[in-house]
Amino acid sequence: MNIIFSYELLYPPYDEGVKKLAYMICQTLKKKHQVTVLRNIPYLPNVINSILIMPRIIISSLFKKSDKIIYIPKGALTFSAIIKVWLASFFLGEKFVVVSVQRKILSRFQKKIVMHITLRNIFTLSSALADELLDLGIHAKVLTTGIDLDRFTPNNANKKALRKKYNLPENKKILLHVGHIRETRNILWLQDVQNTLPDIQVVIIGSTATEQDDHIRVALESSGVIILRQSLPEVQEVYQASDIYCFPVTELQGAMEIPLSVLEAMAVNLPIITTKFGRLPELFDEDKHYKYFNNSAEIISILKTNFDENCLNRKKLSPFTWEHTASTLIAN
Repeated sequence: MNIIFSYELLYPPYDEGVKKLAYMICQTLKKKHQVTVLRNIPYLPNVINSILIMPRIIISSLFKKSDKIIYIPKGALTFSAIIKVWLASFFLGEKFVVVSVQRKILSRFQKKIVMHITLRNIFTLSSALADELLDLGIHAKVLTTGIDLDRFTPNNANKKALRKKYNLPENKKILLHVGHIRETRNILWLQDVQNTLPDIQVVIIGSTATEQDDHIRVALESSGVIILRQSLPEVQEVYQASDIYCFPVTELQGAMEIPLSVLEAMAVNLPIITTKFGRLPELFDEDKHYKYFNNSAEIISILKTNFDENCLNRKKLSPFTWEHTASTLIAN
């Protein structure tokens, strides 16, 4: 199959959720198909790239005689993205597939316009977003993401050596979070944890793909939180060096509807404590190895228990393969 795959920011390092998602889908498709990748042109202003991306996709589709076009908008289905996708669909037809990774809020005026637009072959990462689009007259299907179970594996035997490699304390439980150093991630709750529980070491791996909120970083580091903000080719090793994974995001704009970092931590067989973000409550029920919380006080309460012993979270991930994700998109 001849496929055009487009995500505007598909450049290394792939240390951010949407980048990882796009990269893994693209690499999986390349195993069996001829794939042409379209992304932003370096050194052009963002506004120019934004204007050019759809004409480039349309022209490439004509020259390549593509069987399928898969597009992941860099900002998910914002109002402007919806309009661009709608216009492009007149040229690309049924072979045009769009994946929206986040929920976006439209104004009342924008909703009125969208309700008069017909969009096909839309995928979302949660039923909540699919329902919101349905209210606007857009029929969307829910897409399940994958996880690389060969890369993200348990490795308790080397935990001490891995902590030494990354200059992490050997005599404390490590509470890990992976993601942007941004206020939208709600990570100041982890400052409360660090201040309250001296036997816990909070470690945050910050994405290099986005600008950080410096005041958030300073506040966290002043409380003793360790922040690793460099490209980590073997990021799975930091998961393996940790004891517990925490995902505190509550804002819609804070992460993808299925946070890949939670799946990565589960694949390493870490206990999970998380907010009821996005599609997570649809996928995973609470048990002694997987807990939901609503505030920092509840994080602290959970950490005071021994819920992390004999964890079995990895076994919950058998349905999550990139092959299934990729085949779902091209089978549509």
